Amino acid sequence: MVELLKDVYSRDLLMSFERKVQSAYSAFKTPEFIASVMDETWDALPLKARTRRISTTLGTMLPAPTAVGRGFADV
Repeated sequence: MVELLKDVYSRDLLMSFERKVQSAYSAFKTPEFIASVMDETWDALPLKARTRRISTTLGTMLPAPTAVGRGFADV
């Protein structure tokens, strides 16, 4: 059976990503990130909606760009 492209955004991928974010921003709340992204509606979301959910959730959990400083975008 062929894997759907939307399934690339798996728990493993998100956990790997959150570890990278936390290495650059130690105050990042990793358990909250996964819980917020992969809620009860996650399985039904199409690819674009999953991408949007990840980026929106990330945006709410990170400080303003000026507060982070240089180097965060290198993650």
